[in-house]
Amino acid sequence: QELNFVDLKINLPRAPLEGEDRVPIETAKFLEQELQNSVFWNNGGFVNLRWSPTEELDLQAGLRVDQYTGIEGYTLDPRMLARWTVAPGTVLKGGVGYFQQRPEFSQSDPVFGSENLLHPRSLHSSVGLEQIFADGLSLDLSGFYKINDRTVVANPEAFTGSDAEILDNAGKGRIYGLEVLAKANLEKFQGWIAYTYQRSFRTDRPGEEERLFDLDQPHILTLLGVYKFNNNWSASARFRLISGSTYTPVVDSEFDTVSGEFFPIYGANNSNRLDAFKQLDVRVDKTWVYDTWTLNLYLDIQNVTNEGNAEAMKYNYDFTQTDKITGL
Repeated sequence: QELNFVDLKINLPRAPLEGEDRVPIETAKFLEQELQNSVFWNNGGFVNLRWSPTEELDLQAGLRVDQYTGIEGYTLDPRMLARWTVAPGTVLKGGVGYFQQRPEFSQSDPVFGSENLLHPRSLHSSVGLEQIFADGLSLDLSGFYKINDRTVVANPEAFTGSDAEILDNAGKGRIYGLEVLAKANLEKFQGWIAYTYQRSFRTDRPGEEERLFDLDQPHILTLLGVYKFNNNWSASARFRLISGSTYTPVVDSEFDTVSGEFFPIYGANNSNRLDAFKQLDVRVDKTWVYDTWTLNLYLDIQNVTNEGNAEAMKYNYDFTQTDKITGL
């Protein structure tokens, strides 16, 4: 059980949901909420059963139950997992299960959202292979598919003067991909190659076109290696290459005579993507070992090639010029 005691008083616009365009602060509607001596609690429990009919086969079944403050009802999440050793060093695996969670507190708040929201839900499934080729060399391969429903989205009918809720659970989505992890653990060298290919799509309302999630990143690659020399010297390096984040471009602007500011006009949701993230880090270690203590001295250089990875886009006052906001 988890208990949270809350006192707050806020006067803010409603935070945009995933994929929503940001509204200029000059036109945003401010909402006020005050909570005193409020208690939010979460109750949860689970049971897990394991059965191994043979030494090669391992089956597990589980059930999780959760209940949350402010959300009617409770969640039941059944899950199953299987591992089968088909040969020495070769394991086939698979699993399927539901995962539910409560909406964000701001989403289920009666002022900023809706008290009648359901629990967002996701059905996860995966199949995979684990293979040991030799001492210290292994491969882990997994494919996954995920279906989301009851996703919290804004209800456009709430802005037409009707009594409709500001938010509802009309959204849905799907995510699929492949994960590969190759490891080497040898006498003088340790390292791994991890690669993920994944795509994530969602539909905000029935009948609308499918779009990309904000955090859709098709390619995620990490290479890491450590080589140990004699005399307690070692050198290591890490390289990362990740697809750039999606963003919604500004295609035009309008001038507001009341505020004297230009307001953006956005294009298709998440139709543009930042440049790929690239970073190389290197490190050299020297260790002195004594009878009762050790001393380690290292040189760690991050982003050796001085990549200016883009983190977001910025615009000038009338949105006619763009530039990239880069990290160090």
